[in-house]
Amino acid sequence: MLIVVSALLIALCLFHSILGEKFILQRVKVETLPKMWNSHQATFRTIQATWHLVSVLWLGLALQFLIMTFRPDYGPQSLLIIFGVLFAGLAIVPLVWSAGKHKSWIAFGLIAVLLLAEAFI
Repeated sequence: MLIVVSALLIALCLFHSILGEKFILQRVKVETLPKMWNSHQATFRTIQATWHLVSVLWLGLALQFLIMTFRPDYGPQSLLIIFGVLFAGLAIVPLVWSAGKHKSWIAFGLIAVLLLAEAFI
């Protein structure tokens, strides 16, 4: 059953990101958004990144369900590693895209460090 759930999550991720980008995000009038760091575009990029962040987390869940199916002996450590790596990646995106201005990278990075520390300590 978890294989079906994983397949559905992967499909949902793809449809959410691709169709959401095409039919929702690209139709947003960027100039009508409030300015973040004196830029409408920065606000749009933040919304766009958050939209796709949801999809990335669904992929993490799909992977965890597959591991639970095929390697149940990995136990909770696999959850900590998968989401630790995901949050490390999520920390890098705002750090690079906003040159560190969007402080979400701090929270994402801290979550990554704590999850990975818990997995390996």
